[in-house]
Amino acid sequence: MVGNTVRIALVGDRKSGVTAHYAIERSFEMAPDIEPVWVPTSSIGEFARDSLQEFNAIWCVPGSPYESEAGAIAAIRYAREDARPFLGTGAGFQHAVLEYVRTVRGMDHASHAENTPGAFPQLISRMPEPLVDQSLRVNFVPGTRLYTLMQVEESTEVFDCSFGLNAEWENLFIGASLRIAARDDAGEVRALELAHHRFFYALLYEPERNVLNGGALHPVVESFFKVARGVRTTASV
Repeated sequence: MVGNTVRIALVGDRKSGVTAHYAIERSFEMAPDIEPVWVPTSSIGEFARDSLQEFNAIWCVPGSPYESEAGAIAAIRYAREDARPFLGTGAGFQHAVLEYVRTVRGMDHASHAENTPGAFPQLISRMPEPLVDQSLRVNFVPGTRLYTLMQVEESTEVFDCSFGLNAEWENLFIGASLRIAARDDAGEVRALELAHHRFFYALLYEPERNVLNGGALHPVVESFFKVARGVRTTASV
């Protein structure tokens, strides 16, 4: 990092046809003081610090399956353990679930149905009705940081996913450090947060799309940028 430039790692595999990737880049156009840098999942080794320590924050972006599930999970673990601001959207939510359950809850073989079909236990499973480019009402859980950040009880968010948290395992997040922060009207978990982290949100929806639909940064993205600006890295001078 040079001088006081704020840099955010976009952990994911850039694809021209993914609307969320375009929306993310458009979001950074509204924050010209922040530099986005794409970091392919295949470039991240077991010790993610080697690849990510010079970034102020980490955004694990939509677009699964990733080239490297292990790389994405290593990046999320680094953000969680090093208190690096983290935002996971779409597939970022899914892999934040895997990282937490494997690393913190000791379920080493927790799986993602898209990556390893038929494996057990399947923490991320295929939705009965995929949410492909669909808007859905999200209800924020009172008392959570996300509820306070949003300053509303509910909002309509855009989803583009076919996989989500398997409801059979949501008890792992009841009273846990990674806790449920939002559900949809059917009661399905749509957001998680780390309560005692400076900024750690995993959203199954895509708040980045707000710039395409309304022309303004989503409150979560705006807050993410704000927190990133206050982080010093080992390369800060």
